Amino acid sequence: MDPKYWTQYLELDVEGEGRFRRIRSTREAMECLESWPRMDSDEFFEAYRLCRATLEAGYPRAEAREAFVRAATKAGMAIRMRKYVKRNLTRKARTPHSTSTH
Repeated sequence: MDPKYWTQYLELDVEGEGRFRRIRSTREAMECLESWPRMDSDEFFEAYRLCRATLEAGYPRAEAREAFVRAATKAGMAIRMRKYVKRNLTRKARTPHSTSTH
């Protein structure tokens, strides 16, 4: 897994229409910030700075994520926090159904 991926992703309603965009990494957050609806808040500039520092200089991704959430909150965007769920990929052995003929 890319070290820039977050341990918890989020879904963000960027356009305010109830269509959420999944943001899983600092790289995806940076792409989202590049088309941000309001680029005039201190929170936006801090999120941009920290995401860039994470991508270019190894700054802690958790701090970049927190700054991104603050910027989204300031911009009035709806946010849904999500956790990755481990799935059991092993299948149980299936037993054939017994059929009886009379």
